[in-house]
Amino acid sequence: MTICSSKYPLYTYKLIKVSCPKFQVTTNYWRTIAAPSAPVIEAASARGHDSAVFLIKPTTSALSAPVLYYLVTETKSGLLRKVFPGSLGQINVSGLSSESTYIFTIAAVNVDGTSPASLQTPSIQTSAAPVVASTPQVALTCATGGTCVVGDRGPGGGIVFYVSASPFTSTGSTCDTACKYLEVAPATWQSGGRSVASDGIYQWSNNTTVPTGQNTSTVGNESGLETEKFNWKIGQGFYNTSVMKVAGATSSAQAAVLAYAGNSIAGQWFIPSANELNELCKYARGQLTGNVRVPCDSSGTLKTGTLNDLGGFVSSLYMSSSEWWIDGARYHYFNTDGFGGTRHRSGFKDLFPFIYVRPIRAF
Repeated sequence: MTICSSKYPLYTYKLIKVSCPKFQVTTNYWRTIAAPSAPVIEAASARGHDSAVFLIKPTTSALSAPVLYYLVTETKSGLLRKVFPGSLGQINVSGLSSESTYIFTIAAVNVDGTSPASLQTPSIQTSAAPVVASTPQVALTCATGGTCVVGDRGPGGGIVFYVSASPFTSTGSTCDTACKYLEVAPATWQSGGRSVASDGIYQWSNNTTVPTGQNTSTVGNESGLETEKFNWKIGQGFYNTSVMKVAGATSSAQAAVLAYAGNSIAGQWFIPSANELNELCKYARGQLTGNVRVPCDSSGTLKTGTLNDLGGFVSSLYMSSSEWWIDGARYHYFNTDGFGGTRHRSGFKDLFPFIYVRPIRAF
């Protein structure tokens, strides 16, 4: 390479040219063009199950042309890998197979060319791949968050009796706007889970002069009946139950169910709304549930008896949490007449102190 510069101290410049005129100073530079010498492998070993490491002795190469990278060849497969030098003269090759034997040769590359290949490395044996312990996948049950069908044991310890085709809202329940199921409390609910018993009798309320605040004015359309009100809806039982006892009044039904909710494993038990009670009646009598427009009737056999916690129903009048008028509420017979063709029945809140109740919950 030829550099041309000024002869005069007042002017400083350097130009690269093929040749310089007489009024400029000519300076020539040159170097020897030479590929690196063959690498000398001082050590070679496997690193774990998928890589190898090599310690390379410094390669003889012109200072102006250092080694740029190495070409590592597997002698068995002929696979060529381009590997850049690391610190302290080490180079690493990854992507090897576990429990396999390898022999390598290595060549060095700089701007002037490629060196001859090194001597072959000793055989390198990679180790076995580590075994990653897998966590067994436990299938979710209805009680632990899986899909439920009618008859499954629910997360509250009761039995699923209603599966909705689409999510419904149960304000106050943990499922909120994404509720899918209703489960009925087991027949142990009155004994705190200690023993099976038939359902007991309670009073809806001794209040007949103050409305609870339930929505009894908006017309409902779930059941298909013209008399239906909003507070009959599937999902309204939780709210209805929460307001059954107005100020200054008593409600032995609400007190019993809330006490059970406070002591149970899942809580949030409530007295079913009118439409929820319709589905519970069908379940209790062994009829198909899921379509609110189909009323419970006298077919099937009522789940009575105390041999297990699936029964405990009584062939008598059961209350809903749905207020009908200021002094009345909706009820239903679980005996042989079903809904008697008239669906829900109504009666005075305080004139029926001997009405049966069974809690339910939404999830």
